[in-house]
Amino acid sequence: MKKIINIFLFITICIFASAQDIVSVSGQVVDSESSRPVTAASVNLDGTNISIITNSEGKFSLKMPSAQAAGGRIVISHLGYVISVTPVSDFPSDEEKYLTIRLVPMSLQLDEAVIKAVDPLVLFRTAYARVKENYPQQRVGMTTFYREMIRKDNTKYLVLNEAIVDVDKGAYTGFSADRAAIYKGRGSVNVSPSDTLFVKFQGGITTALAIDMVKNPFLGLDLYTACDAYQFSLGEMANIDDIPFYVLEFTPRKREFEYMYSGKLYVDMESYAIARMEFQLNFSDYTREDAAKLFIVSTPTRTRFSMDHAEYTVNFKKSDGKWYFDYSKTDLGFYARKTRSLFRHYYQITSEMAVTDHKEEALIIEGQDRVRTNAILTDDIQAYSDPDFWEDYNVIQPEQSIQNAIQRIIRQLNRRR
Repeated sequence: MKKIINIFLFITICIFASAQDIVSVSGQVVDSESSRPVTAASVNLDGTNISIITNSEGKFSLKMPSAQAAGGRIVISHLGYVISVTPVSDFPSDEEKYLTIRLVPMSLQLDEAVIKAVDPLVLFRTAYARVKENYPQQRVGMTTFYREMIRKDNTKYLVLNEAIVDVDKGAYTGFSADRAAIYKGRGSVNVSPSDTLFVKFQGGITTALAIDMVKNPFLGLDLYTACDAYQFSLGEMANIDDIPFYVLEFTPRKREFEYMYSGKLYVDMESYAIARMEFQLNFSDYTREDAAKLFIVSTPTRTRFSMDHAEYTVNFKKSDGKWYFDYSKTDLGFYARKTRSLFRHYYQITSEMAVTDHKEEALIIEGQDRVRTNAILTDDIQAYSDPDFWEDYNVIQPEQSIQNAIQRIIRQLNRRR
């Protein structure tokens, strides 16, 4: 008999707990200018986790306990629109009737309050969700100018290399790899007897393509993992060539992987395309010596290395409604010290790749011509030497910008088109 009473008591409690009064509000979210439905808008009872999203017609029905509905507010948000806040009391009591909520598109002249209203994580997900719309979905052939330099103690250039590189850029969905082949190249090495350490840069050309974090999010993470591993926030709005951009900043939540970065993504306010990225290896969870081991493959005996910085930049350029890979830069700095030596030397490796031309069709690069991921350009550059190609531009000028360097050989590049 006692067992039966306990069961009845449990059922009674369940019934009373689920029998509280429920209030339902219904609405339709539309664009204030076009009156078109706004789909997938977030609808939330302010201060609670009660939420829903609008359907394909912009409609929603949100149910909530009457106790929370009293004096409550419905917050509606969607990327690209000003947040709307409507009291629950404004909705019709008849749930068969809809209240029309008109979302106001964000003006391109956004003030600080509007910028802060954008959810950084939603912006990040939206930017990557629109990769199919914003970036090429087929292979693209490119002609690029590549330069790499290795400098010692900020004064002496040990290595200077330049090359015209053909690139077959893979589509931005799927797993198609980027391919590269050197067309022409030249270089110089400046090593003296006092240089007890000779530095070479391995995989420079393939790295210039691999740091495209639109194609390779966070250099190896899937988007779900990236959302969990990184903290996102909004910085101040930026203008590039008179085009406004959200600045999406990211930092590691915690060390979970060998490589963790911090940096910024510049997101076009109109298309939500990522037009620029600046990021660097985050050293907060490494010693400088451990960080150096991530980069330095071969180390001489009795020499210690410590990393100073590892910084990267990638730019995209819009053409005919699509955003194309346009420029990348890698900048590495580290210190080297011999055991028992009082002095250490500073080495900086800088590489840049700039696109001079692209064609909306694949570029056939045969397997034997492809640049390998472990290739060292310094060792291979002489095989691509052609003094006649460079004509009067026969001296590498490391202090000259890469854009100016391209302008000096534009005639040679135009011959290839």
